[in-house]
Amino acid sequence: MGPEELYMESRAVASAMNECQDCTVRAVAIATGEGYDMAHYAVEEHGRERGRGSSIRAMQSACADMGYTMVRVERQAYRDRAKTALTASRLGWKGAFILSFSGHVAAMVDSRVYDWAAGSRKRIQNMYRIEPAA
Repeated sequence: MGPEELYMESRAVASAMNECQDCTVRAVAIATGEGYDMAHYAVEEHGRERGRGSSIRAMQSACADMGYTMVRVERQAYRDRAKTALTASRLGWKGAFILSFSGHVAAMVDSRVYDWAAGSRKRIQNMYRIEPAA
């Protein structure tokens, strides 16, 4: 399943589960390509409570359980060209990333942000490359 399908699936499943504030689950699901249910379980195993946000550390641990690593991207690599969710597509980068904003995270795959914040001016605080664990 591609990132667009995963994004649509995450919206539908979250709605059916009456889930909210699940941006960490959606970002992990889309960036890893593993699906909402698996990501939901993995992030929940690391302290996320239903209807509440989660930490970067919980996402990192969940990704590790799913066989992936979150590698922090140095700011100098993207700061001049991608300061917001809106401008992140300018990077032209291939691969999966999780973008961290103040109080929110989103998945970016092949320089396309899959999230309600995709066209927003939310400032990127940190960026993580998602890679299969060695």
